[in-house]
Amino acid sequence: CIIPGLSADKYLALSYVWPEPRTSSSPKPHTLLLDKKSVSDFARPGFLDEVVAQRIPTVIKHAMEFTRLLGERYLWVDRLCIIQDDFGDGGTFSQVAAMDKIYAGAHLTIIAAADNDRYEQQTKHSWDMFKTQSRSYSPGMLALNKEIESQPQNHGLNLQRRGDELARIMSLRYAVLTKSKWATRGWTYQEQILCKRAVAFTNDGFFWDCQRSFWDGVDILPNQI
Repeated sequence: CIIPGLSADKYLALSYVWPEPRTSSSPKPHTLLLDKKSVSDFARPGFLDEVVAQRIPTVIKHAMEFTRLLGERYLWVDRLCIIQDDFGDGGTFSQVAAMDKIYAGAHLTIIAAADNDRYEQQTKHSWDMFKTQSRSYSPGMLALNKEIESQPQNHGLNLQRRGDELARIMSLRYAVLTKSKWATRGWTYQEQILCKRAVAFTNDGFFWDCQRSFWDGVDILPNQI
């Protein structure tokens, strides 16, 4: 259910591209969104039951499950938290204009940059990591770190090598993100720039990104930085 914003002092936010709307001939129900007539329903505990949940886009379902796995309680999603047909003062347009504050205030932003069909698959399975066996561009940080440890006499030079390798891997991870449909939207750029920390889900894998760290779970891990 939805709650007043002031009640959630710690929350996650979802940055994503809205899925294409269903056509009138589609056998699937129209996707769920918040409008004036459904506010009271959304605020009722247990509203998102199995019947209603079928109308939630899978990208949002994935974000909800990820939030739950992190042990967090609150997730902000525009289509479920902004009344979409309130055109009066303080309504839809003013709330959209204030979205910068939403992402700047979020504890974590979930960047959903994968194709929509990936969420259909991954709601039932864990998200694939960047595959080491498919990489032809890097020997891997683990092998490089072992080599560095065996050459203490070249400490300064080896630190430079590691820094170069880290930069190369990071640029490749970001390249996957920037080539996605998510990156073609102007507002998603704002959402990424403003967030304190983010987990980005892409077609090739996922990574953690914040002002101090970058981890991809394969080449760049917390204990290797």
